[in-house]
Amino acid sequence: MNHILNSMIETKYVDENVCDEILMEFDDYLDNEALKHSDFSEFSPENSRVDDFFYETMNTSKYRNLWKVVEMLLLLSHGQATVEKGFIINKKVEVENMKELSYVSQRLICDYINSAGDSIHNIKITNIKLTYVSNAMQKYMKYFEDQKLLSSQNKKRKSLTSDEIQELKNKKRCLEKNIKALIRSADEFAEKAEENNAVTSICKSNSLRRSAKAKEEKLLEITNGIEDLEKKIG
Repeated sequence: MNHILNSMIETKYVDENVCDEILMEFDDYLDNEALKHSDFSEFSPENSRVDDFFYETMNTSKYRNLWKVVEMLLLLSHGQATVEKGFIINKKVEVENMKELSYVSQRLICDYINSAGDSIHNIKITNIKLTYVSNAMQKYMKYFEDQKLLSSQNKKRKSLTSDEIQELKNKKRCLEKNIKALIRSADEFAEKAEENNAVTSICKSNSLRRSAKAKEEKLLEITNGIEDLEKKIG
């Protein structure tokens, strides 16, 4: 962190006067957030966005100075991943917690304005530009509606899967009760057989145990089914 801050101070992105506060917030963040919460050890960059993760855990008044530094570093990462220009432009068009697709779109617009004279007042509004804007708006609305539909479908799928999980859990509880009852009855018949040397009681006991074993296999099948469904909904 010291090396990062020194570099950012040299380039005038961080005020030297708040350097000590940033380091204190960084130490506090490590001790009270990073080392104590399982979210950090369980974080997977393949499944989650690092900018969303830090936004949720760091963007508070307690770590406001530290978050500004991390935010600039994340913007630098976005700039390298999209357009190979400095992240100063990214900073100008920054919107809190903006998604990557929005960053790319903003950068394209920003670059076009710069090519037209670095001012929106220098851009000539032609018919073809109006057509481009209209087409872009239509594409945005289609994308927006597609995302709404996808979100709705995901919620519906999760709801149906949750209902299925609950149904399987109910079946699992019933099976567990039945298995316990069968084993208890089998034990009782076995005790009677020992006391009275009754072959009939032994047969009944063995039959009940076979039934219990069959239900245990069914119980294992249901348990595996529940685990598979829970993985699907995350």
